[in-house]
Amino acid sequence: LSPGGQLHELMTGRDRLLVDIRGLLFDRFRREGRAPGHACHPYDLAASLVAEEAGVIITDGRGLQLAAPLNTTTDVTWIGYANAAIRQQVEPRLREVLAKYSLI
Repeated sequence: LSPGGQLHELMTGRDRLLVDIRGLLFDRFRREGRAPGHACHPYDLAASLVAEEAGVIITDGRGLQLAAPLNTTTDVTWIGYANAAIRQQVEPRLREVLAKYSLI
């Protein structure tokens, strides 16, 4: 799916959580001297404001407000929660897993 399609799934309630950690994963690959792949870019999340207005919570890979530069090259990690209750349930465990694999 495309990020736009994933945001649609969150907005319509078909999905409750989406985690795109390619940006964090490829940062790790670069640190290890491995080649990164294709990640999400800022333009892929152009509909994020619409999703947020619909109640979706979107963060970066560290749980902070998503703040990517408006360009065509920056790799973006994003997490989308359907609502605050889902975020409260999932985020602590997700952060543990990301830390375990040296992604955050």
